[in-house]
Amino acid sequence: MEGGTLEGGALEGGTLEGGTLECRLALALAVAWRAAAPPEAPFAALWEPDARYAAPAAAATTKTPTTILAVTERHRGATARVRSGTASSSLGSLGIKEIASCAMTDAIKAETIRLAGHGGDELEAYFSQPLAEGPYGGLVVIHHTPGYDEATKEITRRIADHGYFAICPNLYSREGIGSDPAEAAAAVRQKGGVPDDQLVGDVDGAVRYLRSLDRSNAKVGTIGYCSGGRQSFLAACSLQLDAAVDCYGAFIVHEPPAELHLRARPIVQLARDLSCPLLGLFGAQDEHPSPEETAALARALEDAGKTFEFHTFENAGHAFFATDRPMYRPEAANRAWPIVWDFFERTLR
Repeated sequence: MEGGTLEGGALEGGTLEGGTLECRLALALAVAWRAAAPPEAPFAALWEPDARYAAPAAAATTKTPTTILAVTERHRGATARVRSGTASSSLGSLGIKEIASCAMTDAIKAETIRLAGHGGDELEAYFSQPLAEGPYGGLVVIHHTPGYDEATKEITRRIADHGYFAICPNLYSREGIGSDPAEAAAAVRQKGGVPDDQLVGDVDGAVRYLRSLDRSNAKVGTIGYCSGGRQSFLAACSLQLDAAVDCYGAFIVHEPPAELHLRARPIVQLARDLSCPLLGLFGAQDEHPSPEETAALARALEDAGKTFEFHTFENAGHAFFATDRPMYRPEAANRAWPIVWDFFERTLR
């Protein structure tokens, strides 16, 4: 960011250039790199301790010129990003050593990139990566029917924050790179959704990108939500992957209702081709997929001798992970995320 300030976690003025460099703290507080610090210095002791910061929460604001970065309580949407300019934060009763001890090991960078998808088509994609040495496994995040939106990008950053490369290809890029997500989603829905062969080609391009990275450990999985859950299963049955997560993906077993005008067709017969362990996360109150449909998928996977685990959450329906939608169910989501991290720990490290 140039020419702006960070005030108590709010980003004001200026423009953001490049990606983001983030570090998780208890509050959205700015950290400044002193010009005198040697290049090899860790991100610690950047400011000297000062008695003023032991004052109550109304303590004075400190402003220091920065050359790089400020940080976050990003899961509450308070991510702060600074490249140059002035970082300003009311530090309250927290001591500087406490704040500055975040030694860059959990810093991430997020940015929009381009990659080759199905048939060599150019796709935009949101790529987030840890900045420590690695190596890292990778995840392809497959967005839901509403498209390549801010909520999905937040999930992508969250995965990077947990120590994985994460990339979300915009499956609607053919409607115009940079187009409004809602408009692109509406246009694709009118066409019946993303064709299965196109989806596999797009995910394959993202998988190849992740495996080509210098700090990759060559292990790559998929995670998808809603239509992306079905597509995560499809990709895992069509490509050589190391893990796959299906979050309430419908129409794997049953035909979609005619009134939805979807081209998606059942793909349960592909269970025999599943290339990796599969994690399924579902809501007991969901109609698409219903508990009966997920039970039928489990039977097909058992018959095929595949490794999988399914979890169904009571008092939750479709889209219970979607923090920006009425269907969000915090209790189910907060129980499900640790299951996701444990699964990735076992399959992608």
